[in-house]
Amino acid sequence: MKFPSLKAFLIALLVGLMPAMASQGGNDTFGYMWTTSLVSPKTDFNWVDIKDGNALFFGAIDNQVSTTIALPFTFYFYGKPHNQIYVSANGWVSFQDPGTTTDPQPDNLTLPNALAQDSMMAVYWDDLSGTSSELANVYVKTLGTAPYRQYVIQWDLPNITNFIEFQVILYETTNLFKFQYGKIDLSTDPGASATIGLQATSTEALQYAANTAFSVDSYFAILWSGKRVNGTDASITPTSGDVNSTVKFTYTFNNINPLGTDLMGKLDRFSIATPFVADPVVSSIKINSGVAAIQNSTAAPTDRGYATWSMVADSLVIQTATMETIDSLVVTFYQDLPSSVSTGNAYVSSVDAVLDSSSIQLANDAGWSVNVTGATEPVDYYEFSPS
Repeated sequence: MKFPSLKAFLIALLVGLMPAMASQGGNDTFGYMWTTSLVSPKTDFNWVDIKDGNALFFGAIDNQVSTTIALPFTFYFYGKPHNQIYVSANGWVSFQDPGTTTDPQPDNLTLPNALAQDSMMAVYWDDLSGTSSELANVYVKTLGTAPYRQYVIQWDLPNITNFIEFQVILYETTNLFKFQYGKIDLSTDPGASATIGLQATSTEALQYAANTAFSVDSYFAILWSGKRVNGTDASITPTSGDVNSTVKFTYTFNNINPLGTDLMGKLDRFSIATPFVADPVVSSIKINSGVAAIQNSTAAPTDRGYATWSMVADSLVIQTATMETIDSLVVTFYQDLPSSVSTGNAYVSSVDAVLDSSSIQLANDAGWSVNVTGATEPVDYYEFSPS
């Protein structure tokens, strides 16, 4: 009988332990947090191979830094707008010009660190290398259509005995971003000499891992987003309707207040309790003032620019793609009103981001009640008596 090597056994053991690791974390002062694809609550791993994109380097891969690359859209990182990016062959990108085309710090460091690049995403910061015969390179490509484009940067080091591929995806409008790890040679103890995280300045950073073996795995993702929401207003118009009528209502969520990440996507699930027996029928949904394609479904959409609606018990539930709603969501629906007069019928609502660290929150009442009024009977004729 042939027994596996001790190292192979330890690799299998450590990889098997990955699901026991935390799936979420992060507490930097700006408000970023991370969510992995390990266990629920989790983000999705959805590898987008862009080796047909633009190659950044020529020849062997070893400590190069790209020249200025223009971004196809403005991207906000730590609250600041950026229209260009710099890419290192050693697994990091920066929105700040490093002033050189040779990596000044090829060996990884823990974050924050004065020797590390500011405005940096360390996707897999390590002293990486690859030969031209291995077709090693870094690629960039823009996917999708505005306002929901994706800018992808992919490192591909296909060394037969030490292979790794990973990428970062920047999401237009929501300013979320995701690190993804494709095929990795597990015999290299992935992450053992790498840093994964963010650095705004030498004093502000959020580190996922540094010099930690098996901190990443094949087919693994880390989504970076805002940490929590701290208040949302909700209102309805019109605020009255006649008995036995069908009324077109517009329900608005706005003034979505985060703790810091004003320009990032924040919410993706909205629940509106209906005070009447008849179920409403949704006719349109606007996300951040843009009209969404809608479907009557209990499943949350995965593509941006889409929304689903459904009745769950006595509540109308609206769902969008992960943290797609930044500043407002407007729902238009038709509601059959009852036959009796009543006042103060409240459409109480709550909001949530499934992956953030805050729980479901009750929205603030900015005028969400409706009165049912008696219909005015038409006058058929007037009868006058002699004076």
